[in-house]
Amino acid sequence: MTDLIRSSSLSYFPEVARSVGLDPMQMMRKARLPPACLDKPDTPIAVAGLRRLLELSAGASGAEDFGLRLAERGGLTNFGAVGLIVREQATVGEAIDAFSRFIHIHHDGMRLDVARSKQTVTITMHLRGRHPSASRQSIDMALGSVHRIIQSLFGHDWRPQEVHLHYPPPHDRNRYREFFGCRVI
Repeated sequence: MTDLIRSSSLSYFPEVARSVGLDPMQMMRKARLPPACLDKPDTPIAVAGLRRLLELSAGASGAEDFGLRLAERGGLTNFGAVGLIVREQATVGEAIDAFSRFIHIHHDGMRLDVARSKQTVTITMHLRGRHPSASRQSIDMALGSVHRIIQSLFGHDWRPQEVHLHYPPPHDRNRYREFFGCRVI
């Protein structure tokens, strides 16, 4: 079975691709994704195709933070019905719970686990796929998107205590610290 994601996750791809010197349509073709999906945000596309596009784009441009650049521009509107459900919750806690419960509607290969202690909420993101782990760029894009959504719920002053990545450290850790506003491990 192929994991699918709504093509709205690529809403800002042309803009980000151009900003790092890439031709977005050429990159879409290289990744074997139909360029027409950029005009139809509810089109289901293969997660593997999205991951391929992100990795090819990061490699061709030299932009190690390509996935973060996409996440930086997105928000709840990219998540369609899931974004509406999240936005309508009475509290931030209920919104985070709803996001974790319904994220599969937007990305059926993604799962969020929410654990609470007295002062801390820990969100663990899982990306499924045929390979043992998701690509670096798709992790950055997904984690960056989750970060941006939580920040939009709390306000721009909110920062996580720390962010843990399950891949070797990026060359430019400062960029990741600036984006997340905390220690990146």
